Amino acid sequence: MIHASPSDADSAPYHPRHRQPDDTRRRARPLTRSWHLTVYVCAALAALLLGILLAFSVYDSTQPRVTGTYTEESCEFIGRLGCKSVGTWISDDKKLTYSGVVLSGAVGPDGISYAIPNSVLGGTDTVYGSTVSPLLGVVVAIVFLVMLALGVLRAADKWGDLARLSNSSKRRKALEA
Repeated sequence: MIHASPSDADSAPYHPRHRQPDDTRRRARPLTRSWHLTVYVCAALAALLLGILLAFSVYDSTQPRVTGTYTEESCEFIGRLGCKSVGTWISDDKKLTYSGVVLSGAVGPDGISYAIPNSVLGGTDTVYGSTVSPLLGVVVAIVFLVMLALGVLRAADKWGDLARLSNSSKRRKALEA
């Protein structure tokens, strides 16, 4: 039986079997890089769509609201979500009448709701209950944009792309100097 003293074990060369956490120079396989590129392109397209949704929501929130009375005519069953209320909306001044419109939100017992005739999202197909804020679309779009950005940054950090980008910019600055 061979006995090793602690001093012999301490002087032995240490070779870790795993890659160092700060090793960013490791080359990724082509399929892995193409997967990362696909994720980044899809995230950019999703960000573009959310930006467009945000712009339309901001536009709609600045449009005038016309109050009126909503009368439910039917309730279309939509699965677990319950039903979609479809009815007729008549403005208070009786100048506008929309038939077959969908109610977003809920109205009180008096049936008061509002429409945004010039809106991009909804237009004359949707009327809103008195409890729905016109800024709801803006808030939802901003929350989804922030979640998307954080998800992409987290994935880029996990994949080592942020460290590669940082090292690349440091090398570029060193070459320029």
